Amino acid sequence: MHDRIQSSPILLIKFIFAVIKNLNWNSKKVVPFKDDVSEAMWSGNDTVWRTLLDLNRAALYADKKGNMCDTIQRKYFCILDGIVGGEGDGPIAPDAKHAGVLIAGFNPVAIDTVATTLMGFDVAKVRLVEKSLQDKNRKMPLFFGEKTSISVVDNGTKKDLNQFADDRNLHFKPHPSWLGEIERTQ
Repeated sequence: MHDRIQSSPILLIKFIFAVIKNLNWNSKKVVPFKDDVSEAMWSGNDTVWRTLLDLNRAALYADKKGNMCDTIQRKYFCILDGIVGGEGDGPIAPDAKHAGVLIAGFNPVAIDTVATTLMGFDVAKVRLVEKSLQDKNRKMPLFFGEKTSISVVDNGTKKDLNQFADDRNLHFKPHPSWLGEIERTQ
């Protein structure tokens, strides 16, 4: 319904679909839904990670005219602002988490792997990170090494990812629909 509302050029059609969508959503007050997860925030979602990989691939492999090439077209440097992050019911209504960190690097997969680890999540349980790390055999890979090749400089000390995971865990709370699904166990 949401897509129909967004894509229809006719205002009356938009209105009709909006009314149907609201009736459908509010019907949970009469017959409760099994859960109230919306906007793809459920642990079984197998779509979002694919979209994010495609966006990263386009950012790295598209030339100035938007044509996809076989080789990386630009240098990549990312600074992730983790001074105040969001946890819990994100991305719509997260609770502020004062983490006080900055993460920087030259590879989007390495950045996501380090951030996921630091947040206290298991990279093997977060599909975006897991699939990104397995991406090296694809035509336009985003990551060329092994997870074990990722190193972190933490307060001036170089560590491999396992050492970093042992030393740092900010214990972020996942979205309620993801509780018990992605946390790292030690």
